[in-house]
Amino acid sequence: SAWFRYQLRPVLDEWLAPDRLEATGLFRPDAVARLRDDHQQGRRDEGRALWGLLNYMIWYDRYMDGAGV
Repeated sequence: SAWFRYQLRPVLDEWLAPDRLEATGLFRPDAVARLRDDHQQGRRDEGRALWGLLNYMIWYDRYMDGAGV
């Protein structure tokens, strides 16, 4: 989970950006931002949730957004 606070933070910033999340129509960017903030500030360990969201967004980009179809 610490990886999301340090090494993978730029990856999260890119893939979980509000405009990307909103484009899917599946996630509320404000809720994801709270999740990320809680994790970044050490209030809660949201590593599993962030890992799931990150993987979903990469999959969505590849297969649902037309890039991999």
